[in-house]
Amino acid sequence: MLFRPIGSSTDAWKWSLTSQARPVGFNKQGFPTSGSEDTQRGARDALVAAWSQEEAFRAEVRADPRFGEMSVYMRGFIENGQPTPAKWSRDPT
Repeated sequence: MLFRPIGSSTDAWKWSLTSQARPVGFNKQGFPTSGSEDTQRGARDALVAAWSQEEAFRAEVRADPRFGEMSVYMRGFIENGQPTPAKWSRDPT
């Protein structure tokens, strides 16, 4: 999202990873889930990097034997969280 902070004369691009899995009993390594960048490309790249870390965590959870014991809702959230690859391949306009 493009925004201009109050009192600033320059714009910045904000990004935020809002679809984060936090299943009980699994330790999740911390990583940035939001921030701002000077360019749209920079914000996109930061979001993709955060999403890659999120997907790596989800893969760990899916590989854990306890995954099958999770609620149907949580298993669906863990399995279906990733946007289609086409979403990341578009060039920002």
